[in-house]
Amino acid sequence: MKHTIELRKGALSAVALFAAKKDARYYRHGVFIETGPKGAILVATDGYALAAMHAPADCEVSAGVVPIELISNAIKTSKGDKLYLTIDTDHPTATGQPMYTIAGMHAQGIDGRFPEWRRVVPTCEPSCVAAQFDPELVSRFGKAAKLLGKKSTSVCVAHNGPEQAARVLIDSSPDFLGVIMPYWRKANTDVPDWF
Repeated sequence: MKHTIELRKGALSAVALFAAKKDARYYRHGVFIETGPKGAILVATDGYALAAMHAPADCEVSAGVVPIELISNAIKTSKGDKLYLTIDTDHPTATGQPMYTIAGMHAQGIDGRFPEWRRVVPTCEPSCVAAQFDPELVSRFGKAAKLLGKKSTSVCVAHNGPEQAARVLIDSSPDFLGVIMPYWRKANTDVPDWF
């Protein structure tokens, strides 16, 4: 089966920010794309933060990891805000992965099992217990909001304590869902001696 989905360049760029750059788990070096009758879901994670985005589409059921190099090159070279990703499962690679085509460029899917990302998304009511987060990770969500082209780049972190992942939402983008891991150590909050 071969099908094509339309993606907004800003949405693909926002999710791609969260793909791993240097990780022994090579299947994190891409964007996981899950398609079905309810649309496409784009997911990327580096193990510390995760981004997922829903894109409306009516397409066949498929799932695979598109290499980040293919996505980055397509984003850089394409003009306009729309990208068309073709997923070809009729002619799989030797490892059984689909072939992906976007902006006239081709690549085979990454052979590996992408993490079960839904398991790390906190679905219960947040505890609102404060936690400490890597500021670089938090700022990545702000960058994602800008890439989505929204006027408001307000990011909401649903604090869930220092030992639980926190859900992250971008106020003006209901199709975006993020997760951020807190620091696993107790932060020093004492007033300095010199004060």
